[in-house]
Amino acid sequence: MSNNETVRQHFVPRVYLKHFGIKRKKNYKINALNKEDPSKIIFPSVNQVCVVNDLYTLTGETEEERQAIENFYSYELEAKYDEVYNILTDPTKKEITDDENDLIIKTVITLLYRNYKWISVFNSFLERVFEDAIQLCQSEGKDSFNFLGRNLTIHEKNASDLTKEHFQRNRESQVLTQLKVAYRLYEVRKKSGLFVTQLSDQDSSFLTSDNPVIISSSHKEFVVPFDPENVLMLPLDKDFLLYIMPLSDIIRVNYIARDTKKGTLAKMEALSSNFQQLQNCERFIFGRKRTINQLINQKENLEKVPVSDDKTKSYSEVLGQCKKYGII
Repeated sequence: MSNNETVRQHFVPRVYLKHFGIKRKKNYKINALNKEDPSKIIFPSVNQVCVVNDLYTLTGETEEERQAIENFYSYELEAKYDEVYNILTDPTKKEITDDENDLIIKTVITLLYRNYKWISVFNSFLERVFEDAIQLCQSEGKDSFNFLGRNLTIHEKNASDLTKEHFQRNRESQVLTQLKVAYRLYEVRKKSGLFVTQLSDQDSSFLTSDNPVIISSSHKEFVVPFDPENVLMLPLDKDFLLYIMPLSDIIRVNYIARDTKKGTLAKMEALSSNFQQLQNCERFIFGRKRTINQLINQKENLEKVPVSDDKTKSYSEVLGQCKKYGII
């Protein structure tokens, strides 16, 4: 491995996180809260968060082979992110080209699927499988079991040990699969609509997290990632939130529909997005310190709000729910 190869690899790009941070000399720092320790907000550099050593590094004889995925994310997507950001946060920009539309969709979907949480969720599931397998072995007096054609010994090992070993053996195939899945979803969603909402109220702001792209569906109990009816949501900075939506009469290809919210509407939009970020993050949420504190203070009230049904709610109905549970 040469000294030029990237070892510390970010699953949420720094070029994205900087828009929620504060510039300090040549770097950006960001307010961060670990959801497992909500009593303390830290202020790390964006270089220090959402990073795993050799997450995307492949086996290969040359630097080009080993860094293929890392370089793809760096040069094909991250290098173009500021272009995406500038398009989406320009309130006057509504008509866009095919290339701009494709770049926006591709950027958001790869940001969704390159995330470490997919691996973390799978590993948590696998650890539970190994716990059951170990208990079965112990009850039958065995010291090993067969898993996907491989004989795994449980001698002086627990489920966590077996999970870590499995991840190390299969890391490359997992990250390659994530990239393949991202491009399959891109093909499904590249003819989607874009909608950007802007907050014009300084008392409200958007947060982001270490798993920033949210998938939602109002039609199904379980979200299926490849459903073209899903809505993808990505906070762009403290003031702007992107929705990737199914096409409709008002949401069409190569067009950015926009709206601006202020007052109570802005507060409700921000709280909804921020609570989803808190629910879906792996560990950390990021953004303005005051907004993080407000979210944590409102967390219990937000958790009391019942899951919405498929019926469209009027503004007064939504407002009534928020007041009922002490959210506004």
